[in-house]
Amino acid sequence: MQSDASGGGAGILPLINKLQQFTAHPALLDSKIPTDIRSLSKYSAKFELMMIKLDAIAQAGEKVIIFATFQRVIDIVKGALEEKYGIRPGVIDGRTPNKERRRAMLPHEIPGLLSP
Repeated sequence: MQSDASGGGAGILPLINKLQQFTAHPALLDSKIPTDIRSLSKYSAKFELMMIKLDAIAQAGEKVIIFATFQRVIDIVKGALEEKYGIRPGVIDGRTPNKERRRAMLPHEIPGLLSP
């Protein structure tokens, strides 16, 4: 990162982006970090806390919506949910075609809240 800063002011935006990625999860910048739950939790207290909260949500039989800034984080969380709970979570992100987005949201709509 230090070499990125040598470009002056123009180099600050890539540094901010790297910082955002690192705080989302260090695995976004370090491909050597394994993607099993234990390793992901070891490298990120935020991820570990999320998994603890998801355990409580699962035990209560509740549902949850998780928002993420980076698609790679979505992939990491999706893999963790599949590994730990054996479920394939629904995902809507920039890779989801528009026609599929509406279909994916239909089971979760509250009547009268969203109009077609």
